[in-house]
Amino acid sequence: ISLTLIFQQYLAQILSGLLLAFAALSTLYIRTRRLNIDLKASRRQLHEMAHHDALTGLPNRNLLDDRLTLALAQARRSGNRVALCLIDLDGFKPINDHLGHKAGDEVLQEVARRLEDSLREGDTVARWGGDEFVLLLNGFTETGQLEDIMNRVLQTIADSFRAGNGLKLSASIGVSIYPGNAGDPFSLFKHADEAMYRAKKRGGNRFIIHAGGMLEQAAPDGTQTP
Repeated sequence: ISLTLIFQQYLAQILSGLLLAFAALSTLYIRTRRLNIDLKASRRQLHEMAHHDALTGLPNRNLLDDRLTLALAQARRSGNRVALCLIDLDGFKPINDHLGHKAGDEVLQEVARRLEDSLREGDTVARWGGDEFVLLLNGFTETGQLEDIMNRVLQTIADSFRAGNGLKLSASIGVSIYPGNAGDPFSLFKHADEAMYRAKKRGGNRFIIHAGGMLEQAAPDGTQTP
């Protein structure tokens, strides 16, 4: 039996089989492609969730740790300084209590947006948790430059919430500097937390730079406590 005879007798069946096979392969390819696209999207979403805060969209602790490690490594090579700034909002609890959690969330989102807009390119603002934020400032050269940035941040936070019912928002900021204060992330956070706590005890709306003995800098109203 020749192939020519087979094709003549079963051409319709052969063509139908080829078409069915082609359709099946095409369907399989399309489904596989869609699964791959969905898988990549899921991975991006998981990566986003693992490295960014759900409420504000800012980097979270995981991403901040990565950027701090990288910033310190670059500073060791270049001799630059890095500042870690721990921010605690003053007056946030009364806003939450009187206006509700939805209003509190909106305030946190507005603070996050304004902080991002106020920083230089290459700096990082992250949400530490609750009403706390962290700034990671790279490559500044003088303490005076750092003070200017901190005063701008204090004003930015104060402008984030304005209400006529006596409620207001400010911040207590503790600053720790590499390499002057500490040479590792744990010590930087520890010293920044100590400085922030002291700023809070002094009434807030100010920043304190941890520099050996605690050096307190002027608040936006010009007052300064030694």
